[in-house]
Amino acid sequence: MLQIPSEYILALQEVLSVDLSNEGLRSVRGREFIGRTADSVMKLSHGLTRERAGFASSKYLNDPKIREAYLCYYTTTNLLKIWPPLRELSLSGFFVNRTELRQLDIGTGTGAAVWGLATYLMQEQPSITKLVVEATDSLNKNLKTVEGFGARLQNHLKPLSIAIKVSGLDLSLRSDRANALHTQHDVITLMNVLNEVDESLDDEIIAMLRIRLADDGAIVMIEPASREESRRALRFRDRMVRAGFFVHAPCCKTGSCPALAVPDNWCHTEVPWQRPDFIKEIDDHTGTLRLSLKSTYSVYLKKDLNLSDRRSSSRDFVEVGRVVSERFDEKGRVRLFVCNELGRREFIMNKRDKSPMNADALKTERFDLVQMSGMEERNHDVKIGGEAVFHTLFSAEGCENVDKPG
Repeated sequence: MLQIPSEYILALQEVLSVDLSNEGLRSVRGREFIGRTADSVMKLSHGLTRERAGFASSKYLNDPKIREAYLCYYTTTNLLKIWPPLRELSLSGFFVNRTELRQLDIGTGTGAAVWGLATYLMQEQPSITKLVVEATDSLNKNLKTVEGFGARLQNHLKPLSIAIKVSGLDLSLRSDRANALHTQHDVITLMNVLNEVDESLDDEIIAMLRIRLADDGAIVMIEPASREESRRALRFRDRMVRAGFFVHAPCCKTGSCPALAVPDNWCHTEVPWQRPDFIKEIDDHTGTLRLSLKSTYSVYLKKDLNLSDRRSSSRDFVEVGRVVSERFDEKGRVRLFVCNELGRREFIMNKRDKSPMNADALKTERFDLVQMSGMEERNHDVKIGGEAVFHTLFSAEGCENVDKPG
């Protein structure tokens, strides 16, 4: 289960000047902070859902109270969303033989993608000892927040060092995009950016990404999990593929996204996490319940390398697929949807057909990557029979299953 790194919590406490421990939250100052933050979170939640179009263009993070609440709540609930795609990227050997990483964070906001990458490197890629960041945003106040938070976090990340440079970048302005065309980076991150950018700019943004990304680099894009924002990200995915980029994860499909063929379909991951006490307190005040982390993500490369290659010497997207729905447990059977080169299809297994080779079908979770063979193709679905293989290769958290089927 994903857990917020203690190093981040320590820096957050210092920046917010509040004790976020259980004892601190029970103090007068702690209760006042939670109440004030919860009020702003409710305003943010309302604006980001019910009035999204107008709210997104209002430069809401210019408000210091809103920006503080966003840092406390949304940055905390967003930064771990980058860990599963980074773990899947690592399985390709991406971080091997690197001691320094250059990151470009587009639309950095309060820095969730930067803090997510930094804490991931410290905990899971210790050979990398320096992270050089260029954080960009259209709001100068966001960039000041990132500079201040980075200085605090650096004190808790040693031996990993972070060098942060900030610069203004408004993706809606042609002049800003043109000025951004310099210096290549190993990792380009975009977190909750596309849903606030008009789609008419996508081709120009993709051209900028191509120039800014090193040949052996990776782009990690993370967007909200709601249907409208997810489908927006999937349309961008298809444009990236048409432009010559390759999807390393989560897709096991080389062409267009099958989810877009049906208006009611979209695609997102959902992973459990250990909710910090201060997030729980805010949830209790606002009536929300953030028990899991949901997002729509993609990892793009300039070279043709897919996560499924980790387990296969020959490219076979037919026998590998991504679970793109929850598992429906019904009386006597389970149902789930799997997406791969053959499309987004429904798989059904009768529980009486359980065997050591297909038992994973009874416990698989949304966004697990699975190996499949011996299926029975039917008119409207695919049957997982007693002789079939249905085996989890990687969990939604990005962890490899080293066990073999059976």
